[in-house]
Amino acid sequence: MAKKFSPVQAIGRPTSLAIESGIADLERGKGLFLNATGQVTTVYANASAYTVVGLADDIQTNPERYNVVNEEVLTSMKFSGAATTTTGITLAHANVDSTPGLAGSGILLAATVTTYLKIAGVWTLCTGTIVTTVTSKVNGVISQAITAGVVNAAPVDDATYDAKIILSYSYDATTSLPLGAQTELDMFGSNTTAASKLCTVYFEPGLYVCDSYDPYVVYTPGLDVYVKDGGWLTSANLNSSNGKCGKVIKAPATNYSAEQQVVNNHLGSPELLTLWLNI
Repeated sequence: MAKKFSPVQAIGRPTSLAIESGIADLERGKGLFLNATGQVTTVYANASAYTVVGLADDIQTNPERYNVVNEEVLTSMKFSGAATTTTGITLAHANVDSTPGLAGSGILLAATVTTYLKIAGVWTLCTGTIVTTVTSKVNGVISQAITAGVVNAAPVDDATYDAKIILSYSYDATTSLPLGAQTELDMFGSNTTAASKLCTVYFEPGLYVCDSYDPYVVYTPGLDVYVKDGGWLTSANLNSSNGKCGKVIKAPATNYSAEQQVVNNHLGSPELLTLWLNI
C-alpha cells in the first residue's frame, strides 16, 4: 500500500470531493480522475475526458490481507456412484479475498487444492475432476464437486466418507461492525473516508513527494508524470498525454525490478518520487 505522501510546497489548500462508488484502491499520493458526475475515481476508463483532478490524501482500501497456506478443512462427502457434490464447507476465516485464482473465486492457487477421503481407515488422495468454488466470500464457505475416481480405491455408491480438503487462500481482516460502525482497522488504517465519504484532494500547483508510483518505469528529472489506471503515477506516456499531471523533480533512489515487484505485490517502492503537480 502507498503510505508516504507529503505536500512539500503546496500553493493552495486541498479540497474534498465525493468518491465514486466501488473504489477500493484509494491511497495517499495516488492520482485521481474526475468522472462525469464530479466524483473522484482511480479507474481510467471512468474518467470524464480522462481528466486528472489531483492527488489523493486519504485512504479507502482493504490492505489488512492475510494468506492462509495449506489449511486442512474436515468435512464429510456422500457419493452417488463415483461422484459427489458437497456444499456448506466452512473455512477457518471469513471475508475471503477476491484475488484472482481458482475460477476467480478467491482461492489463490488451484494446484494447492487437494482432497482426501478416508477409505478403510486410510486417507486416500482423490484424483480426476475436482472443482472447488467459493459460494460465500463474506462467510468463507466453499463447495466441492468430484466427478472422477480415487487413487487405489473407489468409493461405494451411496456411502458417506470422512473428507479432508487442503487449500490455500487469502482473506481480508478489515470488517464493519453492526449499524455501519467501523472497526479500528477501518478508522485508522484502511479507510480514512469512513465518516465523511469524501476524499481530500490536492489539485493546485506545488511540490509533492510520494511512493505511489509505478516502479516498472524509469524516472529522471524533467520527465512528464502521468496518472495510469489504478491511480499510480508513471513516466510512461501510455495514452497520448491523457492523464498528464506534472513533472519529475527528483527521481526515486531505487527502482525495484519487475521480479522484486512480484514479491512485493507491486505496491510501490519505499523510495520517494518528487514531482511538481501542474494540472
